[in-house]
Amino acid sequence: MCNCKHTAADFKLASEAPFNSTFIEVDSEWMEIGLQDVEYMEENFPDTFSIPEKEIRESIPVGMMAKVIVDWGIEDVPNERFWFEVTSSQVDDVGNLAYFGVLRNDTIVAPWGAMMGPIYAWNICDVDVEDFLNRHAVGCSCDRCQQIELAA
Repeated sequence: MCNCKHTAADFKLASEAPFNSTFIEVDSEWMEIGLQDVEYMEENFPDTFSIPEKEIRESIPVGMMAKVIVDWGIEDVPNERFWFEVTSSQVDDVGNLAYFGVLRNDTIVAPWGAMMGPIYAWNICDVDVEDFLNRHAVGCSCDRCQQIELAA
């Protein structure tokens, strides 16, 4: 892997908007899929496509739900939006924050609970802060809850 800092624009698949490749577990096998660059979508279609602020997408704690748009790369299978729950995060080889998680929807191709990642901030089209806060005590003093309450 190179030492340069990649951006979403570096990854392109056969779609109008850029996609970057990631992996998802299907039937105990890892499948390569494309995740849409939602920053591109918001920039080019601001009247119909909006995403959470970058600061929120870059500070998702373990346990929070986030939504992505996937290109399965399978003929006649449409792109699909779905929720995943963040299980971990790490900084990749070129300095980008990458999330890893498990699906929290059954999808056309992958079942609920399938593992996936890496997922970058420019792939996150929505986050469910309310659900996360409802599952954690309001006023909780742990770092995770404090970080989310400040971002919200």
